[in-house]
Amino acid sequence: MRVVGEALCSTEHDVALPRLYLLGQQKSGTTTMATALYQAGVVPMVEYHPYGNVPGYLRSMRDNHSRTHLAGNVKESNLLASVSSPACLTPTCLRFAQRRWERKFANFTQCTRKWRDTLLGDLSTDNFPHGYRAPTLLSFYGMPSARRLIFVVIMREPLQRFQSGFYWTYGPKYFGLPTHRSHAHNRTMRAELAMLRAELPPDYASAVPLWPRLVQFRPLDAWVRSMYALNWKPWLKEFHPSQFVALPMRWALEDVGRATQLVAERFGVALHRQAHILGDGARRVGISGEGDRLNPQAHPSVAEDSEADAQNREDLHWLATTFFAPDTSELARAFARAMPHGLVLGGAQGSSENDVLRFLNESW
Repeated sequence: MRVVGEALCSTEHDVALPRLYLLGQQKSGTTTMATALYQAGVVPMVEYHPYGNVPGYLRSMRDNHSRTHLAGNVKESNLLASVSSPACLTPTCLRFAQRRWERKFANFTQCTRKWRDTLLGDLSTDNFPHGYRAPTLLSFYGMPSARRLIFVVIMREPLQRFQSGFYWTYGPKYFGLPTHRSHAHNRTMRAELAMLRAELPPDYASAVPLWPRLVQFRPLDAWVRSMYALNWKPWLKEFHPSQFVALPMRWALEDVGRATQLVAERFGVALHRQAHILGDGARRVGISGEGDRLNPQAHPSVAEDSEADAQNREDLHWLATTFFAPDTSELARAFARAMPHGLVLGGAQGSSENDVLRFLNESW
């Protein structure tokens, strides 16, 4: 691995590799932030397909994409999904995994000549809840190249993210449809919360040592993705705090240009500033004071849902107070420890634990 201008180049294949990683959870502003970074000048990296439309799409938009929305096939091109796993953390396995990973970038060849002045990014976003991918990336890049990586993490208030993520995956209009129909399911929020009461440990302190097992239990996925402190832990363990910019969702989406410029200034990279997502469909949601939101979830929040039954409200309150509130407090402690070492929390005015906790509760 070698550093060439803005690019990180494979010494074996001379292909360019991602330098910026956008990390986040489903329904936490990832589509909007990925598009904002793309419109600001980050070129998204995608897997090579000889007969696919992605390489052509990138060639046609590389030099002028400030009004173009990020294509779904780019955002969903998860570059680590098929080459890494929790069981592949030995040197031999990681070496073979790295070769498979680098072959995905066959449309980003001639790194030292073509890509040296371009900020390339993996904007697929779904790496954050898979903590084993942090040591995987560290191994792939090696030191000191790994210290050049940029991590942008966008976060949403945990209970809102949990609810929005559930209804996005299990839309009420698809409930009870025949199994052969697209998006058909038989899941309800009542059933989801009853399952969580039955499967989760009694409290947060009990969940922490069980986290490696809990995160592997697929039915808990919506809950796992809202446990931010535990999701952050492996990333802060493997990479230096100064490599991270953390963005509370509400603060970031109020002015996406402010968020992208924070990244540009923190890491000394050239990104264009534009206050809002541009192009067809931008700001179509029309939520006063909410800023840009692409790919929104229309289901009302618990507080706004007049049809939410009393049991659901009680169970959601239990979920928030038993797990999300103590996890947020732990996240504030982790940030307070990391900020003196360079971690940037977008919009924060102080770095004490109380300051960070207050800001998170007001801004995500």
